[in-house]
Amino acid sequence: MPALERNRIACFISPHGYGHAARAAAVMEAFHYLDPEKEFEIFTSVPEWFFRHSEYFHPDLVTASDALIGKVGYSTLSEVYWAGIPFGYIARSDFRESGVLVSYIENHMNGLAIEERDFTRGSFLSSLPRLLAMKRVPRQPPNGTDQAALLIFRVMNKKGLSDET
Repeated sequence: MPALERNRIACFISPHGYGHAARAAAVMEAFHYLDPEKEFEIFTSVPEWFFRHSEYFHPDLVTASDALIGKVGYSTLSEVYWAGIPFGYIARSDFRESGVLVSYIENHMNGLAIEERDFTRGSFLSSLPRLLAMKRVPRQPPNGTDQAALLIFRVMNKKGLSDET
């Protein structure tokens, strides 16, 4: 029996907002640079248009910014951390992991806490000069997206985790 070609990868993505899909798309894109012959079959309820190639890559938009204001979540936090920009963050009272993420921001990033009620009322705007005065924090590789793509590539090509590609 002839060997089957192994050029398709199934990617199951949770529909919890678009953050998970954005991270998965970044890993798939990084993987594609390592092995352009592989194709991904995406299984998700995230709309198809989200995965179409755009001239705007979300991490590039974050990196090009002087600061970001947004809710505390894993995907947003990782993008802001890697870009090294100040984070005006809104802790979510309905997200039980918010406290851990806020602690990480306070210890490893330049950030400014914004209360949910201040954000919805717009009263946080007076604190923008403080946020914009914060310094960018330069980050050094390795980047988690590239690491995840390389790990998948090595496993699929039966290379050891310490092998060079």
